[in-house]
Amino acid sequence: SNLDFRDIEITAPGTIILMSSGSGSDSKILKSTDNGKSWKTVYHNSYPEGFLDSIEFWDEKNGIAIGDPVNGKFDILLTDDEGNSWRGAEASKIPDAYTGETQFAASGTCISIIGKNYAWIGTGGSNARILKTTDKGKNWNVFNTPMIRGRAAAGIFSVHFINKNKGIVVGGNYLEENYNDSTAATTADGGESWNLISAGNLPYQSSVKSVKVGNNYYFISTGPAGTYFSENGKHWRIAVKEGFHCIS
Repeated sequence: SNLDFRDIEITAPGTIILMSSGSGSDSKILKSTDNGKSWKTVYHNSYPEGFLDSIEFWDEKNGIAIGDPVNGKFDILLTDDEGNSWRGAEASKIPDAYTGETQFAASGTCISIIGKNYAWIGTGGSNARILKTTDKGKNWNVFNTPMIRGRAAAGIFSVHFINKNKGIVVGGNYLEENYNDSTAATTADGGESWNLISAGNLPYQSSVKSVKVGNNYYFISTGPAGTYFSENGKHWRIAVKEGFHCIS
C-alpha cells in the first residue's frame, strides 16, 4: 500500500524494472523476468532522507537511478548486472548538491541517456542544473541552466537529448501550472550551455520527448496545463488542451 510507482524500464523481452518513489524505505526498485507475474526487490533505500526519482538503462546490463541528495551529495545508483544489484556511484566523483537542491519524480524523466556512456540529470529546488557523465556514471560534471529555480516546487522536471550534443529541458513550478517564464531551454553543446525558449511558449511541463521522421526531429511536451508540439524545439503550439504527466 506504500508503493508509489514513478518509472518503469523494459530492458529485455519479459524483463521489467520498476521504481517506487517515497521517503526512506518507501523508495525501492523491483524486477520481474516473467512479464510481471512475479517480482523481487533488487534495491531498498536505507536513508531516511532518500527518495528515488528516475531510472534509465544504457543497455540490458547497465543502468542508472537518481535520488534526492543524501549527506549533501546527489544519490546516484549504478547497475552492471541487468538491475539485479545496485551500488552508489563514487561519492568523490559526484558534485555537491546545494542546500534545497533536488530532483523531481513527476514523470520519471529527469534522466536522459544517449549511446553507451552518456547521461544527463536535471535538478530543481534551490537551483536548476545539469549533471553530465560521459563514462556511465563514473565521473560527473555540472552545468548551470537559466531555468526557473529558487522554490521547492520549481526547476527542471524532464531532460531529453536526441544526440550527444542537442538536448532540451522542460519544467517550471508544479504549484503554478500556468506560469510560463523560464520553463524550457535548449542546448547544442552537450549540456554545457543553455538558451531559454521564449517566455510564454510553455506553461509548467512534466515530460518532453522527440520522434524522428526522416531526417527531422519533432518534439512533444506535456504537463497538467496542456500538451504541446514543436517542429524545432524552440517554437511550440498547443496540440491538445488535455494535460498529462508523462510521455513515452
